[in-house]
Amino acid sequence: MAHHLATSPPRHLATSASASTARINFHKTQVFSLSGFPHSRWINTLYSLQTVDYQDNHSPESIRYLGSLVISFLTQCNPFCSQILAMIEHILHILLFSASSIRSRTAVLSSFILSKLLQVFHVLFVPDTFFANAEHLMTRFHQHRSFIPLK
Repeated sequence: MAHHLATSPPRHLATSASASTARINFHKTQVFSLSGFPHSRWINTLYSLQTVDYQDNHSPESIRYLGSLVISFLTQCNPFCSQILAMIEHILHILLFSASSIRSRTAVLSSFILSKLLQVFHVLFVPDTFFANAEHLMTRFHQHRSFIPLK
């Protein structure tokens, strides 16, 4: 049976459907390749069933759930990381206009920025350059208008 499942996607879907009382909502289904490589037999079958979203390493965006990446490849992760860095830079830029002390800037960094990053990157692997860029932005914010650079 495993041989039939690997070679016949419609048969696999029919077998899955007969084993369950649940219906598959293909218009809401996101399908992804575990290997990252496209499989034309599956792609053709899924598109014939009007599946909206098929993901592999050639897809421009990754699968998201509640705003976080669930399945991604490095080419998909880079734009997401750039969006996160832009959001952090925008928030820190707005906060620079408040006359805040080093202590309050530290509180903002630890409670707001770092906690949000921890939530997002708890399930996502990102390149080391992302953390270097995020650290640079946070250090620049933390040392804004300070006379002696803190290390």
